[in-house]
Amino acid sequence: NWSWAEYGMRCGMPRLLKAMTSRGIRCDACLNGSVIDVYPDVAEAMLKAGWEFQGHGIHQRAMDKGGEAELIRQSCDKIRKFAGKPPRGWIGPGLKESFDTPDYLRAAGIDYLCDWVIDDSPLWMKTRHGPMVVVPYTLELNDSVIYAVEKHASPEQYDRLRYSLEALEPELAEGPRVVTLSLHHHLNGVLHRIGFVHKMLDLLQKRSDTVFMTGAEICDWFVAAEGGWPKS
Repeated sequence: NWSWAEYGMRCGMPRLLKAMTSRGIRCDACLNGSVIDVYPDVAEAMLKAGWEFQGHGIHQRAMDKGGEAELIRQSCDKIRKFAGKPPRGWIGPGLKESFDTPDYLRAAGIDYLCDWVIDDSPLWMKTRHGPMVVVPYTLELNDSVIYAVEKHASPEQYDRLRYSLEALEPELAEGPRVVTLSLHHHLNGVLHRIGFVHKMLDLLQKRSDTVFMTGAEICDWFVAAEGGWPKS
């Protein structure tokens, strides 16, 4: 399993970076803080590409409830020192949370959270430290679920994206929808799937109604559409 992830960092990430940068697409780097120390070349390449850095713990393991607030602080500090600004968004390792996680995150200055896979558009979440934005994330178009868990054939994520866009057509008259693609270096960066990453990006870019946005940009768009941050 270590070699699988290592291949992703060494070979898969350059392919994903090329796929995005060649099209001028900025992504969210959902980043374990330890990547900055262990894979500095990867972290530098994402920073140079202008990707947004999201908090994702320190290592890819569930947070210990007793030290959760401290781990969030360490993760945010690590990204702030490297990228020059703190992360505004968060995805828990494995989407894991305790009942207190949103409160800890908002207290740490996190504006939006992607753990709650419940809508196709952003929404508000109340915390003890003020409102937070829930930015859509995906399990249906998540390569970890599709390939590592469900073990589908290589075209599956591309096919699901096509079907998803077809289903969205009649809904777009009512307003915009967020379509999220989750791409892991050790899954979509491999030789038999990277071509489908290019196909998915081309499919989206050929549409006249597609805007590529990072999580923070989605958060800011939603807040502006709502007339600003609520007071409570």
